[in-house]
Amino acid sequence: STFKLIDSLIDQSGHTGIKCSVGTNGKCELLSNTITNNGYRGIHIESPNGGNINNNYVTISQNVISDNVNRAIYLGRAKTMSVTNNTISDNGSGIVCDEFSCLSEMFSQASLTISNNIITGNDNVSGYVGAGMYVAGYGDANISVENNVIHKNVGVQYGGGWIDISDSVNLTFTGNQITNNSVPGSSLNYGSAGGFRIKSTSTGTINTSNNTISGNSSPIYGGLHLSLIPHGTGSTGTQEFNGNTITENVSTAGSHVIQLTIEHQNVFYQNNIT
Repeated sequence: STFKLIDSLIDQSGHTGIKCSVGTNGKCELLSNTITNNGYRGIHIESPNGGNINNNYVTISQNVISDNVNRAIYLGRAKTMSVTNNTISDNGSGIVCDEFSCLSEMFSQASLTISNNIITGNDNVSGYVGAGMYVAGYGDANISVENNVIHKNVGVQYGGGWIDISDSVNLTFTGNQITNNSVPGSSLNYGSAGGFRIKSTSTGTINTSNNTISGNSSPIYGGLHLSLIPHGTGSTGTQEFNGNTITENVSTAGSHVIQLTIEHQNVFYQNNIT
């Protein structure tokens, strides 16, 4: 079955704006809606009873999601998830796919695409997730985060966002504009980042290329905190870090602006880091 919501206004709910649960062969499509000023989350994709995600699909596209108290988009389990061409602004945080609800080692070949979104002005009041986005992936999932504008978000630990993956997850992180995000204060949290944090122990293919990370700030790792350290027996995967521009970021406590840790089979070239 398919649930489809198009060209609707969802405004001033006391709790979540819209909650959608998709079981086997189900589809949830949220298209060209305005979802704003709700008392908790903007969109909540609920994991189905029993956790079965066979052949179910979630599409969230061309929505305006703003001024919701908690997460703009909170993703549950689905086989194929797509979050594209949305404007996500001034929420408690932007896009969240966490380890409790989303991509799990229990399910084979799940995929998540986050592309061509404008994610701006989100202010995360808790330290757990990135203000712009937080994605956790396990098993053999495929994650693509491409061509997003992630601008002027403020987080307690992660300004622009945080991706945390393991097992054999494949990640494509390309063409993103990550600018003027921040972590305020003076505390040195060595896991944090003003611009973006990517932590991977995956033995899959990790491609971090052609991103612009500029004008971000944090007490430590104001620009980028990247660690690609595959754990596992046999293949160590491939880690690529190519064509990125990382400039004019600031660590307000006078510590490291950028931290890069890349091990094993890596390709590292034509980056502009200043």
